[in-house]
Amino acid sequence: MARRAASDERQADIFGATLPEHPSPERPSPPQPKPRAEPAAPPDFSLDALAERLSPADLEGLAAAVSDEALARLALAAVRQLRRRLARAGGRSRSKRPTAALARAARQIAVELGETSGGDEA
Repeated sequence: MARRAASDERQADIFGATLPEHPSPERPSPPQPKPRAEPAAPPDFSLDALAERLSPADLEGLAAAVSDEALARLALAAVRQLRRRLARAGGRSRSKRPTAALARAARQIAVELGETSGGDEA
């Protein structure tokens, strides 16, 4: 069986004809990723910012949505932190005075707990 010659420029010269020059096929370059617009600064997800944005109704809904065990742990941690901050401000360091909001919150917690447990004790 005869081998078939590959068609190339030499074969065209054998018969006296030249092959038309074909431009080398250009490979399309891979698509360049479009520059993404710089995302806006992410919103502040700190707890301070979250607490400031929540309305009293939102805070009430959050407290109502957590389980009793989670609410107990959260309330205890918050009361301990409140006590520490009030003690630190009233201790040796006079530079940090308790803010009116902390003092008001402490009084309000005492009143709220006094109202709830007033009739329960024997």
